[in-house]
Amino acid sequence: MTTLQWIGEILGGIAILENIFIFLSLKRENLLKLRCLSDLLWVSSFVCLGGYSAAVLNAIDAVATVVYAERGRRAGFDRVWIPCLFILGSLSSPIAEWIVGGFSFRPLLCAAGSTLMLIALWQEKPDRTRYIAIFSDVLWLIYSWLVPSVSGVVCNVVLIVSTVVGIFRSYRTKKKAGMRTEKEEAKEVQRHAHP
Repeated sequence: MTTLQWIGEILGGIAILENIFIFLSLKRENLLKLRCLSDLLWVSSFVCLGGYSAAVLNAIDAVATVVYAERGRRAGFDRVWIPCLFILGSLSSPIAEWIVGGFSFRPLLCAAGSTLMLIALWQEKPDRTRYIAIFSDVLWLIYSWLVPSVSGVVCNVVLIVSTVVGIFRSYRTKKKAGMRTEKEEAKEVQRHAHP
């Protein structure tokens, strides 16, 4: 392993420690701030490891989280074209890698993972963000395995576990407070829609 690859893995290790707290956060604002920091760490890590598509996608995700954080605070930041613009950037990211290195399905994994994360982070309810993010993290896990990035694999396992714990924690908190979960609300709506 070269010095640059070691630096990439160390940066990934720092991101892993930070990622533990992302989906444990109960507030959307904190979730977005931590996610932006994570994306910036991964940009640096993947540049060092030669995963340039992943670096570009993490940069797009970092900018998106900053913009998404302004949703509801500034006029115009809640328009549906905003996530569509970021998603278009994510979906077009494999093209540059294909031009340089030929066709490979590997960039499609990170493009799909990034697209799902952009959709997840656009959600206003943290629980919805968590449910969608799990699928994104699985795609990034596969990509990291193929790069190979040990820190990326470990990180995505940590993210998946912390997301599941976050979902359970949110469910438990709502139950203790006597609130209905989204699933229970959906069942109630169905019951009234179909007598």
